[in-house]
Amino acid sequence: MGTAEEISQSSQALLQKVASGKITPSQARDIHAMLEAQRKIVETESFDTRLRAIEQRVPGEPGKAPCYWGRRTRRPDTRSESQEHGWTGQP
Repeated sequence: MGTAEEISQSSQALLQKVASGKITPSQARDIHAMLEAQRKIVETESFDTRLRAIEQRVPGEPGKAPCYWGRRTRRPDTRSESQEHGWTGQP
């Protein structure tokens, strides 16, 4: 069981076994706890993979936010300044 799809299929099979009386609800609860632990592992691994991919595309040191020098960080003081810099008031 290494993917979210496989965990989902196992969970469905587990429900079917409970519904058919092959296992008790308490047995299913114990098995479901193991499935949930595996799901968290898969989720964490997936998150880590995606984060590493993003960090490789962003300049700078991994784990540090990039610095964007020259980026406008305040609202213009006057209407003419707003028009001069193309600020429309929309985010």
